[in-house]
Amino acid sequence: MTSTRKICDPGSMAALADLTASERAILSLLRRRPGASRAEIAAELGLSPALLTKAVATFLEAGLVEEERARTPRGRGQPARHLRLRAGQVAGFGVSLSTRGITVAAQDLTGAALARRWLPVPATETDAALAATCAALDEMRALTRSAAGIGVWLPALQDLSGAVVEVTPSQRAIDHAAFCDRLTRQFDAPLWLESRASAYHEALQPGEEERIVYMLYLDYGIGGSLIDQLRLYRGSFGEASNIGAMMPDAGPRPSLPDLTAYLGLAPEGLSDDLLQELGRAPTPALTRWIESRGATLSLPLSTVVHLLNPAVIILGGLFPRPILEGLARQVRLDLLDHPGRRPLTKPELRVAQACGPGAMGVAAASVPLVHRLAPSRRNRQWIVH
Repeated sequence: MTSTRKICDPGSMAALADLTASERAILSLLRRRPGASRAEIAAELGLSPALLTKAVATFLEAGLVEEERARTPRGRGQPARHLRLRAGQVAGFGVSLSTRGITVAAQDLTGAALARRWLPVPATETDAALAATCAALDEMRALTRSAAGIGVWLPALQDLSGAVVEVTPSQRAIDHAAFCDRLTRQFDAPLWLESRASAYHEALQPGEEERIVYMLYLDYGIGGSLIDQLRLYRGSFGEASNIGAMMPDAGPRPSLPDLTAYLGLAPEGLSDDLLQELGRAPTPALTRWIESRGATLSLPLSTVVHLLNPAVIILGGLFPRPILEGLARQVRLDLLDHPGRRPLTKPELRVAQACGPGAMGVAAASVPLVHRLAPSRRNRQWIVH
């Protein structure tokens, strides 16, 4: 019988699990502005000195932050005390499964990537895949004092409880239920199975966690996600925010199958290595595809601007960064502006920080951190039935 290995330090786990709204706001501010003083934090968040003192004491005891006094005081009184998150103290772990192999990654609360491992073991081989994943997690847990949990990326449709309704055809040969069940039993840590992991990762980037972020991800299909201050909006039936992906099914859609067909390759011909090679050295055919498909995104993303009014729109998914950047250059966000009316303020349009083959494991590592910083009843921990 396999023994259970603890991956979490109970003290730090409790500190993250029971955060108040004010404590989450403090940690979020420190992610954006490392080294902020107590006075600056209190003024910006409107916190009383007593409440801030109590929160900081909790963080110091749990090892989440560190504090140092300025070497020279400014004017009268004691030197200012500056706070910053402690690197490597609390991490989220991420797993991405595919028929080609597995990516395992770790990311700490500051947003720094601690490690990433590519395991050339097909996830369809459950026993071998689980053994390799557990070995990688064992190595990575030595890099941090505590874990916020484990996120597993799964391209699928999920309902409001997080249950999988429909899996992408490319993933149906993988027994996700058995894998997650056994992984949960192997490690004493909460586990979230999440199709929108890449959106969580982008929303957690310093400077984004307080904004409304819309992400359009391009992989085996096209999907959209809306996150408002770290809270994912799924809608009443788990299908919200796909307005940015609504193009006629009969027309061209910038996805991996579409690019495969455009290049005249067999379905299995567009490997991760070929994708990366195309990103580094685009062919004339790829350039034509980018120009054509990027333009098709203008109308749905202009609709996103008017309907959802996000602060930032992000293109991401399994395409390498150079291909996504090429698509982004073709996008216009003003197609629905009315002549004679003041045009809407346009959001920033950028490419995801974590994109391309192998990046979804990194994105999945953000999922436990987001749930700890912004817990939500509608995005609860995955439960083994």
